[in-house]
Amino acid sequence: MKCCMHVVDSDGPITSFTNTSWEKFRSSVFLWKGLNCRESAVAEDAVQTFQLEESQDPTPVPNGIGYHRRCYQHFTNVTKIRRAQMREEKAVLFNNAVTEGKLLQAAEKNDDHTILLHIKDEDCVALGVQYHRSCYREYTRKKTTKVEEPTFDVSYKMFCERIIRQRLINNQEVMKMEQLQKIFTVMATSIEGLDASDYSEVKLKSRLRRDFHQLVFQTLKRCPSQLVFAESPTETETPMDTTQPSPAAEQPSQSGETTPSNSATEEKTVDLHTTPEETRTLYTAALLLKTLLSDAPPPQDVSVNEGLTVVPLELFNLVSWVIGASEEPTLEHTVNIPDDLHLKVLSVCQDIAYLASRDQKQSVCPWHLEDENLHVTLRTKPS
Repeated sequence: MKCCMHVVDSDGPITSFTNTSWEKFRSSVFLWKGLNCRESAVAEDAVQTFQLEESQDPTPVPNGIGYHRRCYQHFTNVTKIRRAQMREEKAVLFNNAVTEGKLLQAAEKNDDHTILLHIKDEDCVALGVQYHRSCYREYTRKKTTKVEEPTFDVSYKMFCERIIRQRLINNQEVMKMEQLQKIFTVMATSIEGLDASDYSEVKLKSRLRRDFHQLVFQTLKRCPSQLVFAESPTETETPMDTTQPSPAAEQPSQSGETTPSNSATEEKTVDLHTTPEETRTLYTAALLLKTLLSDAPPPQDVSVNEGLTVVPLELFNLVSWVIGASEEPTLEHTVNIPDDLHLKVLSVCQDIAYLASRDQKQSVCPWHLEDENLHVTLRTKPS
């Protein structure tokens, strides 16, 4: 016996047909027939050899034939048959000279001799040349050459050295991403003579994230640009050894008595130097207040009650905390402070709001509240 549907390159035992397997093979033959594939050639040969007809009536199994199990599984696989039929359905004929001309132009442009050999100086419509729509569309579409954008490598290297390493990392400065992008644009123009105005903040930020893992990009509420700063390395503080007295702690007198030195009686000086984290916190708070003031209505001559609606809540509470008028840490409402400080704090806040809006044209000075005894905070104190 031999395999009558040998479509898989494999050897193995030949299995005899049963009535069921034979009918399934026979129905698969007519599904494969007419397609442009290897299985179709096997189907055409089976029709000629076994005199098969497309009928509903079962036919007897011919003698001396069988099948490899893998060949049978492949040939009768309905999914494979459907896929082959779908591929054939997508193949269409050239029906006009326009499609033929585009194919010829694409083949000549690509110097594709495998295509030119069949279609050059030929009538594809008359020859019945077929194509898949997706293949034709991909082959004939105009391929645009992607223009490589400049990377400003020289300027970027100098930018990282002068700005990122020196100012952000070494000096622990805090800068806005918008400010960094402007600096980079200026450096690219001055160093390489290139216009980097189209080099977006997103690209620069992605590049900085890749090269400097210690950089932090902090997004602030109501602030359009991110803050950029470097994480400060953890410093291990060396504890002071207090077991040994300082040389000047005790000074023996001529009579043998010890007298405390002046340094022992002096009040200890408090170290007021802020850490980078505290600096960033203060700067972040200032930017937040700046944004709030920019969104607030311009200051005008208002009464005390109206002044509370003009001054941002965050600013009023901050000033109250700074002068020690309140210890209530909340931004849900205006903190309660003594009446004798209320007008003064409100006046300070209005002065700050006026300075923040100094670029706007003001017809009158905004800090005159309805209290003739209120000291105007921007006046100089008389000597």
